[in-house]
Amino acid sequence: MFPENSLKRAPEICDAVELLYIVDKKLIDKVLAESSYILPTYALEELKEFVVNTQKMEAETLCKELNERITAELHFEIGNYIRILLEYTEKVAPDVVMMDHFTRAVLNTKVPVWIDRGVKIKACTYVVTSLLKINTLREHILFLKDLCARLNAEFYIHYASEDSEGKKVLAPLGEVVSKPRGELIAYQKDGFRKPPSEKNFIIL
Repeated sequence: MFPENSLKRAPEICDAVELLYIVDKKLIDKVLAESSYILPTYALEELKEFVVNTQKMEAETLCKELNERITAELHFEIGNYIRILLEYTEKVAPDVVMMDHFTRAVLNTKVPVWIDRGVKIKACTYVVTSLLKINTLREHILFLKDLCARLNAEFYIHYASEDSEGKKVLAPLGEVVSKPRGELIAYQKDGFRKPPSEKNFIIL
């Protein structure tokens, strides 16, 4: 599945894109397993090469189309999807990983992960569940405010607690609201429980 929403959104919010195209080895193994009953060994090798080359051509086409709107660089990989994603983000440390479909394994990344539902964004709310790492929280807010500026969207903070002192701490950092607003919801990783079904969301 191609991240169509992310590919469309990237030029709005990114200065440049690294397109990580992963062909999951499970896909190749499945194709070969289903073909092994009717094809000899040498033909299976040719089939594997055909599958990989077809996927690589598709990746190059996507990158070329993306380059018409923003600077993009292709990284083509074959193997375990999650392992490659985690290793790549650990090595490259991008500002944000953009994808269309959520899997809990991405919570193991050390960078923000954006799940794009394709919804137009007019406002973003950062749901704060803990004030323990206040410096990190301030960094997150600066990141989100920059993102909102690129999207021409409003920014809000929702503190998931009745603690009035906590709200006073957050007030200078942005407008604190009683419940999340907008089409983009940002979560602290430690406080993330369940993804919203229709909204875009970011895990920080």
